[in-house]
Amino acid sequence: MVSGRTGPPERSPRRLGQNFLADPNLLDAIVREAALSQSDVVLEVGGGGGALTERLAPAVRWLHVIEIDERLRDELEPLAEEVGGIDLVWGDAMRIELAALAPAPTKVVANLPYGIAAGALLRTVEQLSGVELWVVMVQREVGERLAAKPSGPYKGAYGTPSVL
Repeated sequence: MVSGRTGPPERSPRRLGQNFLADPNLLDAIVREAALSQSDVVLEVGGGGGALTERLAPAVRWLHVIEIDERLRDELEPLAEEVGGIDLVWGDAMRIELAALAPAPTKVVANLPYGIAAGALLRTVEQLSGVELWVVMVQREVGERLAAKPSGPYKGAYGTPSVL
């Protein structure tokens, strides 16, 4: 790891729905659950301050990081340069042509921004047919929508994300 980055929460505007992970145990758990190997190509949506990025990059063949907040360049660019194997894509994950990422992602591992969590997941399902595993951190409401069934505890949240 480069520096034990936790990201700069004070620079995160609410309009982007950003919440940076700071707990190293949680970050390590996400990486562990992703069961990464040197043959994996990972997509991380929302690189933030690089705390998850710096754990993912050394464990995989290639890492695509999509980040919309240009103010995080000072955090992510030095990390990408130092670690290598990182493709920083500056822009909106809801507009970028995910199928154009090369090499094509095989896993999605991310702390998804609240405002785009369900949409970003749906876009990866639709555009990235080679993805075999998603390990994402989402807010409780989004998780309930994803886990909802036509009947049961979250039936009020049942919808397109639940079906997919």
